[in-house]
Amino acid sequence: MAAKSKIYYLAPAFPMLIAAGAVAIEQWLSQMQARWLRPAISSLLVVGGLLFLPLALPILPIDMLDRVIPRATLGMVQDPFELTEHFHKEFGWENQVAVVARVYHALPERDRARTAILAGNYGEAGAIDFFGPAYGLPEAISGHHSYYMWGPRGARGEVVIAFGVPREVLTGIFARIEEVARIHHSQALPLENDLPVYVCTDPRMPLSEAWPGLRRFVRIN
Repeated sequence: MAAKSKIYYLAPAFPMLIAAGAVAIEQWLSQMQARWLRPAISSLLVVGGLLFLPLALPILPIDMLDRVIPRATLGMVQDPFELTEHFHKEFGWENQVAVVARVYHALPERDRARTAILAGNYGEAGAIDFFGPAYGLPEAISGHHSYYMWGPRGARGEVVIAFGVPREVLTGIFARIEEVARIHHSQALPLENDLPVYVCTDPRMPLSEAWPGLRRFVRIN
């Protein structure tokens, strides 16, 4: 909590903490005369678990969950994405790859052999690498997180399909940038929606030279 880190970083310690807490509560209850506390605490745990279950497991349609959260929290949570972001992250990836694939296969055959696919973050690049072989796509490159360390994978930047990368970043590398498609999925995260797909040509410099400028990190923690 002090570091404002992700809650699951501490997850390996949860079983030990839960076991220790259960022993402490059992000892505390055994010293009290109020026997009704045992079923009361158990019932509270069950009810609380059921209330929060839709936030932990995909048992409700995502659209319904987004509508219910502001009402269920009495307006304390106005933006349901604060609680359903991890569910929305499961949508739209293959659609992303399908759009990029259409752009890739629309290129002249002589260009496809020298085309690189530049993704804005590791999720987008990972989608290309996971679903891409079925669409006949080359491996993705990205300046995000560990993808930066793998470099441009030998691509010189003669033809680059870029998505998730700001146009102003691309203009510093390519003289010609053409928006040819947009990626949209109604249930994907806003960050992954309405992404323009660019075909970039006429590089101002080799991609290996431009690579340090593409390095970026969304979060450190």
